[in-house]
Formats: sequence, C-alpha cells, structure tokens
Amino acid sequence: MNLYSAINQVLIFVYLFLGLRALLFNPRGKINKIFFFLNLCFSVWAFGSSFVYISPDKASALFWFKFSSIGFITFPFFLVMLFNNVISKYIKFKTFILHSIFIFGDTEKRH
Repeated sequence: MNLYSAINQVLIFVYLFLGLRALLFNPRGKINKIFFFLNLCFSVWAFGSSFVYISPDKASALFWFKFSSIGFITFPFFLVMLFNNVISKYIKFKTFILHSIFIFGDTEKRH
C-alpha cells in the first residue's frame, strides 16, 4: 500500500467523524448541515485520491480521478455557503462588508 493512499484513507474517517459529530451535535442547525456536507465532499475527494495512488493502470487512475473530482469541485460551493452563514450570523452589516470587498478589491484603473 502506498503511503499517500494510507494517509487519504485515514483522512476519510477523520472527515466523516468531524462531519457526523457536528451533525449529531445539532441536527437541525443550518451551519452544522453545511459543515457535514463540506466534510462529505472532502471524504469523497480523499476516497477517490486514495485509489488514484494505488491504481494499476492509467484507465483506472483516470476513473478514480474523475470520481474524486466530485469532491474537489463541490467543496468550494459548501465552503462559501458555510462562510456566508457564519458571517451573517455574527455580522449584521453583511451587505456593507461584501460591497466594500468588491469595491476596494477592484484595483484596475479605468480611463
């Protein structure tokens, strides 16, 4: 067994444990549900990557890479949802902050 594969297999259980722990702590909480789905994306990514490292040929490696792409393509969506919910819970002026980020982040000079 490859060391990278073993590390990813351990990470699968760590991600699932953290996600289930948050979900069981408060099953109705919106942030906990999003955190669970974020960890589920990470575990799918780690599961696919663990088989990419031990695949015997290119065709099976490509299949497991495509499977793991489900995880690394969908995790930014849940990460943005998580940040949005955490920010909206603790900061009342969410629109002000978002507008200031987009206005001050635009450093391109226009003529």
